[in-house]
Amino acid sequence: MFTIEHLLAAWAQVRVGSRNAGVDGITLDLFAASSANSELQLILHHLLQESYHASPAKGFYLAKSSGGKRLIGIPTVRDRIVQRLLLEKLYFPLEDTFLDCSYAYRPGRNIQQAVQHLYSYYQLQPKWIIKADIAEFFDNLCWALLLTALEELQLEPIVMQLLEGQLKSGIVIAGKPIYPGKGVLQGGVLSGALANLYLTDFDKKCLSHGINLVRYGDDFAIACSSCLEANRILDKITVWLGELYLHLQMEKTQIYVPNEEFTFLGYRFAGGEVYAPPPRQVQQEGEWVTNASGYPSFRPKERKLKFESRPPKACDISKPSHLPKAPISHFWQEFMSTLYVTDQGAYLSVKNQQFQVYYQGELRIKVPASRVSNIVLFGCCNVSHGAVSYALRQRIPIMYLSQRGRYFGRLQTEGDA
Repeated sequence: MFTIEHLLAAWAQVRVGSRNAGVDGITLDLFAASSANSELQLILHHLLQESYHASPAKGFYLAKSSGGKRLIGIPTVRDRIVQRLLLEKLYFPLEDTFLDCSYAYRPGRNIQQAVQHLYSYYQLQPKWIIKADIAEFFDNLCWALLLTALEELQLEPIVMQLLEGQLKSGIVIAGKPIYPGKGVLQGGVLSGALANLYLTDFDKKCLSHGINLVRYGDDFAIACSSCLEANRILDKITVWLGELYLHLQMEKTQIYVPNEEFTFLGYRFAGGEVYAPPPRQVQQEGEWVTNASGYPSFRPKERKLKFESRPPKACDISKPSHLPKAPISHFWQEFMSTLYVTDQGAYLSVKNQQFQVYYQGELRIKVPASRVSNIVLFGCCNVSHGAVSYALRQRIPIMYLSQRGRYFGRLQTEGDA
């Protein structure tokens, strides 16, 4: 069962990842600033009550280096925490299921190990190599087959329920919700583990037929002893993948004859040897010079430092602003306990035990201080000394965020969590 310690560990991993917001607009910094512990307690409550519902991911298209587009989804911060929690629950059952020929999305395994595995076949004798790629792999996983594979792991019912909820949560692209009915989300931490599980039956069939398979996600290579064997195996794996509703990407699938150079996972195989990818070329201005011993060396061009005297940047509410005013609901609503100050150049003060927000000399809102538990300032806002002093005495934390919600810091009385 889930505990707050599990959620805290999951949150610690999530907070070092992507800072982008999901469909709810809450960035990682904003989640951390707005009392993460109470949010985790709320998530735990919903998990224990079996009432947690995943939100759709925020989708966008990313150009592939090989051409075309890849659909990426950004889950909400809450869903990222739950996904990380589920991944921890899946770790041992999945590792007991996965085979040694699979290297992607597994702790302690990497590309170099996959390359070394293939090289152990490649170096022994002349080999015909099948190098293949599955077309639109993540987008075409059949949910029925994937859920059946998950049920075979004998997970707790609540874990199965949550996994199915994450799988079917959908994605929002340009404001339009889409529920594709198949596939797993690229961008979620569960995707790689679920994709590996989906191909485990394929791995088992290959190994049971004596096929020398090395797989890294949807990229794989097979070492064969003859051209005839290579063609027979290619026919077999095409059928086996078809049983999983998958097909090979033909332009990336090829049989290489012995001594024919090929690349697998960025490593070049040629003449019975394997070569690491070259380091990235860093273009730098400079010149080659020869020292007193006759050895050449590269001398980078010195960059001249420019020292400029500039006035300090500061917020000034006297400057005219052409930004639209935020509606009053952005500051405060009856059910809220956090006062948000979003107008750039706004001024927060306190009078008669009421917090007051001014913008361009106009009083925007007054809120009784007794009803405020947090104050969040976005961007270039000013706070009077009296408001700061009063907030500290009342143990009301003041959080400072950028205009886009990035967390800068918080001001609070020492000892108040």
